[in-house]
Amino acid sequence: MFLNLSMDEEKMEITERILRLPEVMNMTGLPRSTIYRYIKAGTFPKYIKLGVRTIGWPETEVRKWVMEQIRAE
Repeated sequence: MFLNLSMDEEKMEITERILRLPEVMNMTGLPRSTIYRYIKAGTFPKYIKLGVRTIGWPETEVRKWVMEQIRAE
């Protein structure tokens, strides 16, 4: 899923990919319960609501979190 944001002033288009939970789990190597525990603790990127029962995470935020975890080791 892609979220397209247009910036009219500079005629630039920024494309941000929105990841669903299975992709986030695959990218981080974490199980669902750990992801939600980290969200509750404020140590994982907050999800965005895509619909009534649908959420996702901006790919750049998840990648940034993964890199922070690698650097912290």
